Amino acid sequence: MREPRTILSAVTSGSWISEPWKRRAAFAVPSLVVGIFCIWPRHHLYIAPVRKVVGVYGATYSPGSYLYTQVERLEDYLRQAGGARRKIAAEAEIFIVRANGSVVSREEKHGRLHEFAQLGDVIFVPVRTGPSLFDRLLAVSQLVFQYGFGFGTLALSVHDLT
Repeated sequence: MREPRTILSAVTSGSWISEPWKRRAAFAVPSLVVGIFCIWPRHHLYIAPVRKVVGVYGATYSPGSYLYTQVERLEDYLRQAGGARRKIAAEAEIFIVRANGSVVSREEKHGRLHEFAQLGDVIFVPVRTGPSLFDRLLAVSQLVFQYGFGFGTLALSVHDLT
């Protein structure tokens, strides 16, 4: 298995607009080296540590980041977060954002949550969006009113012709 890598970012002091050569530089290095290093006076190099977590966010009972282990599947992390909330979660639309930026939806392959998790995965459980009971009642009452108004107008016009 390959060793995880992290991104190095070198930040220099000075104006970013007038001195474009003092911009950020990013490159991959082994993750064994972590910290802030002085390269030159007023020039520092920051190496961020690799976070070994899997995130579960959205409509779950306890969203957050959970410690990554190689033996757990995506559904195990969702279970650790308390599962999807019953009345507000859109379980059919759960998607996973991989550490490399790719998005994997449940529609691409049935049963995506049975796969093993990868380092840095984020599981997102979207909130169900749709009309509420009040919105449905409002739509029905508007429909009944419009039909009643139309039939009343029609009845008056027929009555006036006779």
